Amino acid sequence: MAAKFRLDEVKAAVRAGSFELGCARASVKLSEWVNGTYSDCLRFVQALTEELTESDFAETLVLREDEVFDVYARRASNALIRQFGLVVAAWYVKLTVWKGQYGDVVFFLSVHPLERAIDRVGGTLKPEEVDE
Repeated sequence: MAAKFRLDEVKAAVRAGSFELGCARASVKLSEWVNGTYSDCLRFVQALTEELTESDFAETLVLREDEVFDVYARRASNALIRQFGLVVAAWYVKLTVWKGQYGDVVFFLSVHPLERAIDRVGGTLKPEEVDE
């Protein structure tokens, strides 16, 4: 099981700020879970993406007329949890890569707390709240 998009290239694009968040399951819902402004949400997505590993990969999905998305699930690091005041630790990420005029653009269709257990390369991850 391998991702469609190379994770190192995804990370490089996101690190460079070349990414967008989808409305419903990324930007709008994300603000409910990340303490702060929309800019804080963008920084959170960058930081969470930086933490992704090949072990976090779950599956590749084909949606909406051949749009291909890679799905990852990751437990955020304790540092990330503290930095953004998170109340949930396990996160679901669904992304694709568009070829833009000036290079790759990563589009996040979903970035939200994990809602149910998911099988990944590195094993099953379950929804998890942060211990207070």
